[in-house]
Amino acid sequence: MTDEQLSRRFEACTGMDLFHEIVDLKYMDETPGIEEGNHWMARPSKYILYQDVLLGLFDKHLEGGPDLAGHYSEMGRKWHAVRAKTEEPFSTMFEFFECLSMVAAVKGPLGLEITRLYKGRNMEELTTLVQHRLPSLITQVNELRRVHRRLWMLTNKAQGWEDQDIRYGGIMARLHTAAERLEDFLEGRVDLLEELEQQRLMFEPQLPDGQGPLTIDSNSYQRIAGLLIKWVEDNILHPFFRASQ
Repeated sequence: MTDEQLSRRFEACTGMDLFHEIVDLKYMDETPGIEEGNHWMARPSKYILYQDVLLGLFDKHLEGGPDLAGHYSEMGRKWHAVRAKTEEPFSTMFEFFECLSMVAAVKGPLGLEITRLYKGRNMEELTTLVQHRLPSLITQVNELRRVHRRLWMLTNKAQGWEDQDIRYGGIMARLHTAAERLEDFLEGRVDLLEELEQQRLMFEPQLPDGQGPLTIDSNSYQRIAGLLIKWVEDNILHPFFRASQ
């Protein structure tokens, strides 16, 4: 069956000419730097959303790569235009991808920028991050959560959304912590930030043959955030408990 046949069938079933826009959602993950067709199922939109900006588990994969901020900004503008001409639930679905795109555009390069500014002791730019850019990103993530919740309630039962609340809450809490940690450094309450002193390593050193560093098969929240939880246990909780014994 050809794309043209599928497009006519989609319009017959939904009453909307949206087939090509639906197909184009693949570019949320088939970004510059990932081969056409995304055979290895890379999910940059997911690991950018969930990775921690202080720990930078995926920063080495993003370092020196294509302009993902520009790519996701363009995607956000595209979905904004598409949702303006669609009906529910598609309008809310495209609004969700618009919000996700704008969060990814900001959050994707943020960990690398924080590390660069910290190591360069650029106090002025770090202050701007703490006072303006991180609070703005937290607001964007909360708006993404609100739109995702509305989409969920349109298309799913309410049960199950609690897991998404926990995930979004974790993202926002860690962004708050990032601002607080940077503020501690700026105010001289701490001399260094251990998280930013660590060398950034490849999350997935064994990449598929011929594939670039963005091609990471990390599709589960548990794999992304689970490693963060393990890092906190190994580097903060366990040393604390050993010291207190």
